[in-house]
Amino acid sequence: MPREPFDRPQKFRVGDYVIVVNPGADKGKRGTVVHVSGHPGDFVYRYDVRFADGTSKRFFGFEIDLALSQSA
Repeated sequence: MPREPFDRPQKFRVGDYVIVVNPGADKGKRGTVVHVSGHPGDFVYRYDVRFADGTSKRFFGFEIDLALSQSA
């Protein structure tokens, strides 16, 4: 029987302040997790992050990490 993604713990929660750690144009950007999604039969969560400039982007858990503080 396939497991639901929700059988696995989320790495981040809505409201967490995170930093983008994957290589690319967004590396080092900080923002807030605004939505967490998973799909039946899929073992991976996706995290929608909103940045200070109002833009948002979806990331996998390995692409972001907790930031130390919002003022950092």
